[in-house]
Amino acid sequence: MLPVGEEVLCVTDGALDSCIVRSFLNVQTTTLARNFLSISHPGGSVLVSDDHYLFRANEAAPSCSGVVDEENDGSFVRAGELEVGDMLVLVDQTSNCTQTVEVTAIGLEPVTDW
Repeated sequence: MLPVGEEVLCVTDGALDSCIVRSFLNVQTTTLARNFLSISHPGGSVLVSDDHYLFRANEAAPSCSGVVDEENDGSFVRAGELEVGDMLVLVDQTSNCTQTVEVTAIGLEPVTDW
């Protein structure tokens, strides 16, 4: 659990920064195995729970383009709401910059060691 007020890594102006936790969503489970969504895009894939929030963009933006404005550029949605063809804003692990990628496939992947 992340306590409100704790400092964590975040993305600001397209680069990694530190931010203060303002809220935290905690999901309790009683099962040891769970199906996660494998969301594929041209650069790889992301493995997340169906209730994990991701930023769905209205359109593609250049890499490291700066701040993503939720009011104009898209919205946070649960991963389970995504569809093939949606545009996601992700952080490139090599450059630490934001990038917009198109969802090319969505599948279920069982995970038992989470």
